[in-house]
This record gives sequence, C-alpha cells and structure tokens, in this order.
Amino acid sequence: MTGTVRTVPAGAVPDSLGCILRLLGAQEAELPSGRAAWEAMACGIPVTEHDAFFRCTLCGCDTNGRLYPVPPQAAERVTGILAQKQSRTLPEGWCLHQMSGYRSLLRIENAAKRLGGVHTEPPHQHYGADYRTCLPEGGLLGRRLRQFIADCAAQIPGYVLLPWGQSAYRPLFTFAGRTGVRAGMVCSAEIVRGLSLALGIACPIIPGTTADVDTDLQAKYWTAKQLARRYPLVILHINGCDEAGHRRDAVQKAAFLNRIRRELLVPMLDTLRPGERLLLCSDHQTQSATGKHGAAPVHFWIYENRFQGKASVLPLISPQEPLRLLLDRGGD
Repeated sequence: MTGTVRTVPAGAVPDSLGCILRLLGAQEAELPSGRAAWEAMACGIPVTEHDAFFRCTLCGCDTNGRLYPVPPQAAERVTGILAQKQSRTLPEGWCLHQMSGYRSLLRIENAAKRLGGVHTEPPHQHYGADYRTCLPEGGLLGRRLRQFIADCAAQIPGYVLLPWGQSAYRPLFTFAGRTGVRAGMVCSAEIVRGLSLALGIACPIIPGTTADVDTDLQAKYWTAKQLARRYPLVILHINGCDEAGHRRDAVQKAAFLNRIRRELLVPMLDTLRPGERLLLCSDHQTQSATGKHGAAPVHFWIYENRFQGKASVLPLISPQEPLRLLLDRGGD
C-alpha cells in the first residue's frame, strides 16, 4: 500500500513537533505551541507549567550577518563553551543547558505567562538571510532575549545563538490510551525523545547514536529488534537526512539514504515475519536546494510480509491515517 499524506496543514509552518504528533494521532487542538519543553524532558531537565523554555540553535554568522548551519562537531564544542560562560552571567532564574550538536535549551523560571507576547522564528528556515530576521520580538521578555543573544555573540565571535520554539509544559495524551497499543521508540533527536516520554512510549538511550548522519544505524536496528520482543509497535526515527538538507548537502543526504537502505531497510524487510508490517513515512520535507522545510505532502509505504492481495495506491490522506492503516488488522 502506498500514497501521500499531508502532514503540514495549509498555511502552517512545517515543523517536526506538529508533523510527528499528527502522525502519532494528535488532532490540531492538541498540538503544543512550541517544542522546547519537550526537548527539556528529553534531557532530564525538570519541567513545570510555570517555567518558560526556549530551544536555542547555534548558527554561524558571516561578516554580512548572514546565517549558515554549523557542522555538528564544531557546534557541540562551541555550545559547550557558551553554556559554561553563560552560567556565570545569566540573570537570576535563567539557565542555559547544552544539548546535542548545535542545540541548547534556555529555561526561564516563572516566565510561562509572558510567552504569549513573544514572537520568534526557526533559524533553519532563514539560512542565508540576515540574522536580524530571527531576533525575538515582543515585550520585556523579547528585549531581554535580544540582550541574551548579543551577550552570547560577544562571547563567541562569528556565531549567534538564536532562541525559538518557546513553550511551557502541558500534559499530552498517552499513545496507548489513544491507540490501544503499547509502543517503543528508537530515536536520538531530543524533540522525538521528549514527545515519546510525554506520550508514554518507551524510549531507551542508545550509545553511539546521534540525530545526524554520523549515527550508528546498526545500533538503532538492533535496538528496534529488541524492543519488538516487548512491544507490538516499534517506531524508529532517523534524523540525518533532515540535517544534511539544512546544510544544503545533497550528496551527503543521498549517501545517508543509501546507508538507511543498506543498514536498516534491507535487514528489516529480510527478517519480517509473516503478517508483520512495516510503515515508511517522512514527517516533512527538507529541501537540499534551500535548506528549508517544505510543506508539500510526503509519501508513505506500508509493506506486509507474504501479503497475497493486490497492492493499492491511496489518494491524499490525513496525517493520522497511515498509523491507523498500519494497526488495522481487519478484525484479526
């Protein structure tokens, strides 16, 4: 079975948070306004409904002020230095946590009520543009965030740390309660791990794996096989193509897709037992030509081992539908 699915509603900004939650069964009214609180959960940072959280992305900034993505190894080194320096200079109640690669997390205590007036932009949608297009706006908190950005830039010349994806924590639905199925998740990206924990999906930490093209795909494969012994559904998230797309590196993206085929898809298809199904779907596009997320529909495929019927091609369907089709056993 194959078809296309619209994971980004008309007029919406394509973002992993909303796209992934829709594919996991969420309705529009259930979607959080931003991702940061769930990334904090993934890192073991305490979350409350009173605190404000911002994801911070480290970007390179050329002499003309234009943004560009930073290679992961260099980014991790710089974000570590910055977190140490900022720990001595941040205002009371502010804390900057280093995450993986170019990612950091800013927590501001008791500031959740001030989030409504703040507007930010996801930096990955503005690579090649002036960094000022991504500066926060809105009220006193917006001005303090701009000062935070300026202070960071003074400490790490040639880079800029941009807050976005702001949110406070609020409970989500449980995946098992929504679908009636217990699930395990294999992932490294903080947003996916945080959402999994919030939804009650088992999500082990896997040494040697990353949210980029340097991840250990074989470790992810074997972890998925182990989880399949305990859970009826296993979800495996791979993020490297998204990162290569943001870097506008089509060659790297194609090479990683070939690794996915060799190291994941072929072994999985070869070891599927009779009646087992495999769903392959992207949460959104990331275009190597622009480095930006795309809002166009994405393809999905559902394969069942030893299926004897006729393959079907479906018209454009809702983002909740592929999971329902995967889990539908036709009364079995």
